[in-house]
Amino acid sequence: RARRQDPQRRRNGMIELDDNMFLIQSPSDLPDVDPEDLFLDIETENNTEDICDSDVGGRYCFKGDKVGGIAFTWDDNPKAFYVPLRHKKGNVPIEPVYDWLRHMLRTTTRWINHHIMFDALFLWVEGVEFHCELVDTLTLSKIHDSDRLRAGLKEVCRDWCEMPMEEE
Repeated sequence: RARRQDPQRRRNGMIELDDNMFLIQSPSDLPDVDPEDLFLDIETENNTEDICDSDVGGRYCFKGDKVGGIAFTWDDNPKAFYVPLRHKKGNVPIEPVYDWLRHMLRTTTRWINHHIMFDALFLWVEGVEFHCELVDTLTLSKIHDSDRLRAGLKEVCRDWCEMPMEEE
């Protein structure tokens, strides 16, 4: 009998979700790099609002919402990584990840993100300090096209980079 192939392949303990997209499974999977530019985005966990829509992340770090996961890449690296921290299952221990993240944000030159103050505030409240330049692509997109009504990441990527931004 032919065996069904698992769409998720393991590579060095990580799960390869798609071409160049990896799910970190252990702190030992976190890359040992000192990038100049770190592209880092957090997903938040909603602990404060009674919202039926589970797709809505947390908005209020001072009221108890937390970082749920971290997506990142760096410089010209074609690979993207995701670290689940507070999901229903498959979480990586938080403290080793935050130790790694503190090192990354101490040694990188720039942290690049769309609406970076939101993510930076969530990390700061959870004790992750950063000493790098913060580059906000939301602000840069508004400077570039001040007449634009919507400057969300999906709209900007769709219009300027011609990237499809549909969610599954």
